[in-house]
Amino acid sequence: MRFSIIALFLLMSFSGFAQIEEGHYRLKTQFRGSGECLEGNKMDGSKGGTAFMDKCQNVSGQLWKFERVR
Repeated sequence: MRFSIIALFLLMSFSGFAQIEEGHYRLKTQFRGSGECLEGNKMDGSKGGTAFMDKCQNVSGQLWKFERVR
């Protein structure tokens, strides 16, 4: 999973998508289809703080923000 996220950032950097609008995004993969989104939960949650693919829903655990690091 960590490799996939790093690859996503590299792809965005080199393909002209470096300017990302402010806001939150849902992350999906071509492999899992458009009906599933990357979700994270709290350390005390049922999955122990992991990130996992789940049915896309209107929940805060599926809203991700890109932050520029300088």
